[in-house]
Amino acid sequence: MELPEAILQRVARVLSFHQSTALSADTAIAPADVTRPSPIRFFEGYAKIPLPTSLISASTPALSLLRQGLEVVPDSQLQPPQDLRTLATWLFLGGGNVRPDMPEEAARVCPSDGGVFPCEIYVAAFAVAGLEPGFYHFNAREFALYQLRNGQETLAQIKRGRPDLEFVKIPPAALLVSTIFCRSTWAFGPRGYRHALTDAGRLMQNLSTAGNGLGMQTQVRLAVNAQDMRQLIGLAPDAQFPDAEAVQGTVIWADAAEKPIGPATEGDAPSPMPTIPRAPLAEIVAAYDEIIAVHGDCVAPEATVREVGPPLTELTPLPPDFPVQDLPQPQESDSDDPGPAVDRLLLTVTPARYFAQNFIPRDRLWQMTRAAFRGGTSYPLFPSGPYAALVRPFWMIQGVSGMDEGVWFYDPMKDAWSALRLGPVRAESRNLTCSDPRFASAAAVCFIVSNLQRLMTEGGPDLYRLAHLEAGAAAQRLYLAAGALRLACCATGAFFDEDMRRFFGLDRTPWQPLHVLALGPPADEFAPV
Repeated sequence: MELPEAILQRVARVLSFHQSTALSADTAIAPADVTRPSPIRFFEGYAKIPLPTSLISASTPALSLLRQGLEVVPDSQLQPPQDLRTLATWLFLGGGNVRPDMPEEAARVCPSDGGVFPCEIYVAAFAVAGLEPGFYHFNAREFALYQLRNGQETLAQIKRGRPDLEFVKIPPAALLVSTIFCRSTWAFGPRGYRHALTDAGRLMQNLSTAGNGLGMQTQVRLAVNAQDMRQLIGLAPDAQFPDAEAVQGTVIWADAAEKPIGPATEGDAPSPMPTIPRAPLAEIVAAYDEIIAVHGDCVAPEATVREVGPPLTELTPLPPDFPVQDLPQPQESDSDDPGPAVDRLLLTVTPARYFAQNFIPRDRLWQMTRAAFRGGTSYPLFPSGPYAALVRPFWMIQGVSGMDEGVWFYDPMKDAWSALRLGPVRAESRNLTCSDPRFASAAAVCFIVSNLQRLMTEGGPDLYRLAHLEAGAAAQRLYLAAGALRLACCATGAFFDEDMRRFFGLDRTPWQPLHVLALGPPADEFAPV
């Protein structure tokens, strides 16, 4: 079905924005000469609730959890206590500040591209023992919650005009992940919108993984009612760019509450909701109003998507009859080395500084790729199987035993590999990622791509946002799987778009690169030459 002309105009504006933020050797990022925004938001004058620091354990082997989810969590750890201690553990493992004595960019559990940390976490608590029902902001540095609204008005606002969200009155709590755009634009200019979205996708995936490790059922929902969520977090409709903030998705603690909150009606939430004062994050902020405009084009009510399924979730950049390699299936037994428990992994894994230029086994690459791209996806994306819906991975194989060096494609729908072009590629990996030496020394480099034009033309402009969020989620699963296998991983959103498209033969297609990751044996003792 063809989209209305007004929606297609929004699609055209989003595509134009994407093209305008492409990088090349002649258009490298030049951050504005402004003050760096604070990575921590404080809500002074609101009640602060310190979180307990005696936390519960999540002992399930991380790689097993990434492969099989709650199936591998011991029965005794399923459905953990619905109390403040469990909520505190979830927040700490998923998005906490675990190294308070270090700079912010090295302290957080979930990494951020460029160390800018654009995301905020809000807690909608409905049935958490020891915590009054309400809407809270999570301060990672203080490890505390600030109460911003009461429980009934929070529930009513979330459900407003959304019968599909009637179920939110049943779970104990939900976490909302937002992005503050000026944090990303400080480092990346208007391209910061892309970085902010992939960061949000990574954080939501990390929160979901942490929740599963604790024995919770979690549900990630990427569809949002932008206007209602803006009111809930207390942002004025005419907020200027320095204050611009947008909820990108929700991670729901989906177990049924033992003592669910009472019913709420729309009358419980004033319309419009009162704004919540925010202190400036920086003295001087360069305004990129085009980001506010393009985000509005993505999430406008008439452009909102409900469900996305085949054929849009089955797209591939290769012809359907392209040959696949007959590679032996990997051995995925955890019996010899189950790897670290999920809580230890989440609290200790950090982005790679350097890689040792050594080989990794093919089985490990396949395990990591499966964990990243065959781990399912999030509402409102519904592919035909348990694989990523909107993104696909190309690989530069540079040091993988059992695979020839060169350019490969992994098809998550078929769980199969295709060799596209063989030969040395380390120089190209470095050149395409803005001369970052880590990508030349890695054992393998993953390039995540998406058919943005077709997705948006047939499904609406919000698929631009959803594709970047899904790319971030896949990136975080790959990052965690690498850590579980005692390998290192790093990621970037800084790459030469058109050079990359030409290199992979995508320049005459609508496919666009979204994110790049490198993985391999860690080597933090020396810097590559």
